[in-house]
Amino acid sequence: MQSRAIKDEGTTTDLRGIIAGDDRRGSALVPGGNTFPRGMARAKGVAAHAAKWDAPRVDPAPRHPACRSRKAVAVRGAVALVWMLIASVAMAAPAGAARNKGMDLARKKRCPEAVPLLEQAELEDHRPTTTMALAGCYIATGEFFKARDMLTSLAGEDLRKWPQYWERRAIQDAAKKLDALERRIPTVDLRPAKDYPELQVFLGGKEVPIDDSPYVLPPFQRTTVTVRAKGYREYSETFEPGEGEHLVLRVVLQSLTSGEDAPRKRPPPASPPATWWFGGGFQGYLIPRQMWHLLGDGGRTAYVPSGRLTLSSLSESGQLTLGLGWIRLGISPTPLKPNGNPDTDYEIIESSLHGPLATIEWHWLFALSNTWKFRLGAGAGVGFFAFGSLYRTQAFPMSLSPSDPGDYRKCIGPNNPAGTYRYCNQLRDDDDHYGGYKEPGWTKGGRRPDVFPWVALPELGVSWSASKSFVLDLDFGLSIGGMMVALTGRTKM
Repeated sequence: MQSRAIKDEGTTTDLRGIIAGDDRRGSALVPGGNTFPRGMARAKGVAAHAAKWDAPRVDPAPRHPACRSRKAVAVRGAVALVWMLIASVAMAAPAGAARNKGMDLARKKRCPEAVPLLEQAELEDHRPTTTMALAGCYIATGEFFKARDMLTSLAGEDLRKWPQYWERRAIQDAAKKLDALERRIPTVDLRPAKDYPELQVFLGGKEVPIDDSPYVLPPFQRTTVTVRAKGYREYSETFEPGEGEHLVLRVVLQSLTSGEDAPRKRPPPASPPATWWFGGGFQGYLIPRQMWHLLGDGGRTAYVPSGRLTLSSLSESGQLTLGLGWIRLGISPTPLKPNGNPDTDYEIIESSLHGPLATIEWHWLFALSNTWKFRLGAGAGVGFFAFGSLYRTQAFPMSLSPSDPGDYRKCIGPNNPAGTYRYCNQLRDDDDHYGGYKEPGWTKGGRRPDVFPWVALPELGVSWSASKSFVLDLDFGLSIGGMMVALTGRTKM
C-alpha cells in the first residue's frame, strides 16, 4: 500500500508507522486494563478509506443473456397480446353486426335478405347457431342441397369446442334437422332391366357413379336422367319432381346390333299414391244487383254465406274435393217483378231459406314455390232449401205512379193504403199476397226453389302449405249463385 501523509494535531505521521504501532506519543487508559496507542483507531479508519479509493474499480459481473432478455420478452408478449385482442375485436365487429341482423331477418322469415348476411358472418366467424339459421333459410328458399351439406358438416362438429350451451344445442339439433330434410329431397331409383355393359348414368349432364341407392334430384326443377351402355341406344327421361317425391324408373335400352327393341313409349315413372285430406271452411256468395236482372226487374245486392266440410284426394294429377255444407239464402225485403210485366206486378220478396249443399270440385295444381301452388278448376253440385220460407207481398210506389224499384212499399191489403187499388188488389193469382204470405215449393205448384243446382266455373286460387300436414286453400270463382269466395283448411289423414 502506498504511504499517505495526514495531519494529526499538528504532527505529520507516516501511515505505515501508525499501523505498525511505532507511534509512542502516549496511550489512553481503557477501562478493563487494556491500553491502545493514541490515534490507532483513527489511523485504521483512514487507512481503510484510502484503500477503498486506491483499489482499482471493478465492474459487477455481467448477467446471463437469458436473464437480460426475459423482461424484454415479457414486454413484447404483452404488447402482442394487446394487439391480437384489438385485431380480433376489430375483425369480429363486422361479423357480429352481420350475424345479428341476419339472425333477426331469419326469425322474421325474410330469408332472401338474411342469406347474404349470414353467409358473410359464417365466412368471417363460424358459429353453430349461425350455421343452423343459414341452413334453415336455405331450406325455406329451396336450396336443399346447400342446406344438407351445411347440416352434415355441423352435425359432425366436436361439442367440446363450444362451451356455450346454445352452440352445443345447435350441433345436437343438426342431426334431427338433417334427417327431416333428407325425407323432403326427391329421389329417383333407376332399375335397369338387365346388366348392361359399361353402364353410365348422367344427371343434368353430369356423370354420377353407379349406385344401388336412389339418386337425389333438386325439387321443382327440370332434371334430365340419361343412361348409356356400350352397344345400346342412349336412354333419357326428364323429371320435375315435387318435394318428397320418390320415383322409380325401369330402364330398358335398345340394342344397336341384335335388334332388341325397347318399347317406343317409355314407361312413366311410378307415381306416389294419392293422399287423403280432411278439412273444413267457409264459402260465401256475393249476388250483385245486376244478376237479379236475369230473373226480373228490381232486386238489390245480397250476400249468401255457407260453411262446409271437405274430403280431398291429392295426387300428381291434381286435387279432387268432395264437400258437404250448409247454405243460407237470407234476403232482406227486396222489390222484384218478372221481366216484361207491368209495374203493378212489383212485390216485396223476403227469404229465410236454408239447407244442405253437396259439391264436387277438381283443381289442377301448379307449383309456384316450396309452399305456394296455383289452383285452377271447376265444380258442380246440388242444394236443397229444406228449411225456412220465401215471403211475397204486393207492393205499391209511394208516388202511386211508375217509379224506381227502391220506392216501393208493402201493401197492407186490397186498396190499403187507400188509393193503391191499382197496385194493391185481388186480381189474377196474387190476390192473397198480403200479411206474410209464404210461397209454396215447386212440388206444390209454387215458385219456391226446393232444389237448386250449383255450378262454379272457373275457380282460381292458391294453396299455402303451412306444414307437411296442414294446407290452406283460397279460391275465387263465378257460380250460379253469384261471385264465390272460399277459404278451406285441410289436414292430412
